[in-house]
Amino acid sequence: MREKACVVEVNGDKAKVVVTRHSACSKCNEDCILGLDESHEQDDIYVEVKNDKNVEIGDMVNIELKDSSLVLGSLMIYLVPLLFFVIGYFVGSNLSFLLGNISQQLSGIIFSFIFLYVSYLFTKRVDKRLSRNKKFQSEITGIVSKNNEVGAD
Repeated sequence: MREKACVVEVNGDKAKVVVTRHSACSKCNEDCILGLDESHEQDDIYVEVKNDKNVEIGDMVNIELKDSSLVLGSLMIYLVPLLFFVIGYFVGSNLSFLLGNISQQLSGIIFSFIFLYVSYLFTKRVDKRLSRNKKFQSEITGIVSKNNEVGAD
């Protein structure tokens, strides 16, 4: 995945860049209920990247995250909690006798949410480990413009 970003801070060999993400609605000129609130149109995301291209504040750069890292990250965010939630239901419904005199369905629901919370803790721990791995960090692939001057790449 490749994005354009603006350098907002430089600290030695690290640079903080801001990426502006636009929603699909931002390209639409139609009046609709989704367009009433402007907050969903664009979000700024701050990313810390290695400053191996000697960028300066105000430079526009291309940053890239490898597709394999993006896929693995997406699986961690979306699939792991879903799996934990479903597994929690089946574990809970089979262990309903531990919770006393409640139905298997209610026990399954309770365990689903417990497992969902555990998946949050698990995902958070894995995220900390992966964030230290260079494979899962965005990198600057080129300078689009130097201090808002177009054409330096």
